[in-house]
Amino acid sequence: MERIKEEAKRTPFEFPGLSSAVQLLSSVTKDGDKSIDIILDIGEALAAMGKGQAELDRIVVNLQQVGAIGYASMIDIKQFAYAGIPIFEMLQEQTGLSGEALANFISEGKVSFEMLTTMFDKANDEGGKFFNAYQNQSGTLTQSWSNMKDAISLASAEFVKQSGIMDLAKEAMDRIISAMDQLSKIIKPVIEFLKENEIVLYAIAGALFAACIPALWGLVAAFAAGAIALAPWLFGGALIGGLIAGIVSIVKNWDETKESLKFIWEVIKGIWKSGVDWVKDQIDKLIGFFDNLI
Repeated sequence: MERIKEEAKRTPFEFPGLSSAVQLLSSVTKDGDKSIDIILDIGEALAAMGKGQAELDRIVVNLQQVGAIGYASMIDIKQFAYAGIPIFEMLQEQTGLSGEALANFISEGKVSFEMLTTMFDKANDEGGKFFNAYQNQSGTLTQSWSNMKDAISLASAEFVKQSGIMDLAKEAMDRIISAMDQLSKIIKPVIEFLKENEIVLYAIAGALFAACIPALWGLVAAFAAGAIALAPWLFGGALIGGLIAGIVSIVKNWDETKESLKFIWEVIKGIWKSGVDWVKDQIDKLIGFFDNLI
């Protein structure tokens, strides 16, 4: 971890990403230092192409798969190319093959994990394709930004560690957990007691309510004073509210409302029919009277 911290400060790769990459690759190499060497070799190729942490993350996952299987397929090789690394040119220099012959060489599984790692190591040696890429890229915005973030985060972590803040925080959390445990032990019997003695609970509730009475009385008085001035508006609002409530009630209880309206309509029709029949009867009697008179 100490070595990863130092490498993060001088490369365009951030400490969390670099440590994660080493962890992934160590599942294949079984050697943390060897994993760092391989990642830095490939990272130097990425740095030379102006790439950063995102590309390294993808390449390391790909390289882990290659190491687990033992050889690289054409898809694996293309992943290096997608990250900006001139992998086919490097393989051509390594094998002396090109074109279809190189494609067949890759397809037959002859590009091993060891061949890839050796090839990148050679490319970073003096005279190699990516020699001194980290140093050459040290002034770029990408690497400067990454190095600054690593320096700040690592210095902050070291400060927290050395100052004892982490220990204090852990101790505080332990005390809170312990206090909560003690509190729960105290509260539980109190709750059980109140369950068994409801009269006590009522007495407590009554005492609390009594304590609130002066405030409630003041609130009522204030509301009454305001209500006098707002009475016309309150009355109008109440009417509107009542109308809305009536409409909502009708909608919610439409079946019952419909039956009630039907009943009312039947009563009205009955009354109307009775009235009409009475009037008609009186007219008939009047006509009969005049008829008899004539």
